Amino acid sequence: MSTPDRPAVLAMPPRGRMVDERLRLVSALVVAPASVVLIVGHWYVFGAIGLFVSAMWVRGFVRASRLAADTRELRLDADSVTLVDGPTTNRILWTDVASIELEDDASTLVLRLRDGATARIESGYGDLGTEALHDLLGRHRLGAFTATHG
Repeated sequence: MSTPDRPAVLAMPPRGRMVDERLRLVSALVVAPASVVLIVGHWYVFGAIGLFVSAMWVRGFVRASRLAADTRELRLDADSVTLVDGPTTNRILWTDVASIELEDDASTLVLRLRDGATARIESGYGDLGTEALHDLLGRHRLGAFTATHG
């Protein structure tokens, strides 16, 4: 487990887009030959539709594999907590955090900032539940506070 003096990177499991695209690719490999059989059997419209759908599934797979990895991370260090969601990075200094609270349904953490803004952190980072994340963030925040206020 991480401590405030040792940075932590907690990854969120992928959202599953690539899994869906792989299934569509397998489907395209089945539908394309079946569509050719339909065209040979003079069912031109159905065969053309099948080939078109297969081509779109293959195109979706190629596009998804070219996209940047679906990175969702929670990075904790002595100075800040950083939320990474794909290309978006949101760094919050511990000195800007007024409180760390559990939402009413205990499925989300809420960082209340000194300027009144809030940041929400869902459970699942590092396969940790909301309460474990709450404890971990609290320890890191306390460590940052202790380091700066001695």
